[in-house]
Amino acid sequence: MDSEGRVGYSTSLALDTSSRPHISYSDYTNKDLKYAYYDGTAWQIETVDSTGDVGRSISLALDISDRPHISYLDWTNENLKYAYHDGAAWQIQTVDSIGKWSLYTSLALDSSDRPHISYADSTNGDLKYAYHDGAAWQIQTVDSGGDVGESTSLSLDTSVQPHIDYSDSKKADLKYP
Repeated sequence: MDSEGRVGYSTSLALDTSSRPHISYSDYTNKDLKYAYYDGTAWQIETVDSTGDVGRSISLALDISDRPHISYLDWTNENLKYAYHDGAAWQIQTVDSIGKWSLYTSLALDSSDRPHISYADSTNGDLKYAYHDGAAWQIQTVDSGGDVGESTSLSLDTSVQPHIDYSDSKKADLKYP
């Protein structure tokens, strides 16, 4: 599918309504965030973001129209970013400028295709949760126990309440609030 340089790091996979694969991943050679999908005949590959060293800690979700949404780390600027394809072009937003980096992102879309992201704030050792309310990003600290939030995984229930599991690296525990 893609073999140009060192590619395929920090991958995330989603299947569309036709069970076709969509993959977001890091192009480590060029420090880019890439997205590939199988259109039924061939693989289509796009560069989503190439501004600096981007495309780590990736999470991909497809909306109701099978359009991709991606949360990821901008290593250069130490920001949590979110990209989505609006049907014509990629739109990129900074979700949180936390100072060091945010790791272990997990993205889910609600029934209105609004993004929800759980992630580790490595600067403060916190687990954070961000969601877009339709107008702006809202950010909450879920756990501030120090060195928490690694390997986070987010799901939304039918009431759009977030459920997050994650690890506490100090205690070597799996947590679920």
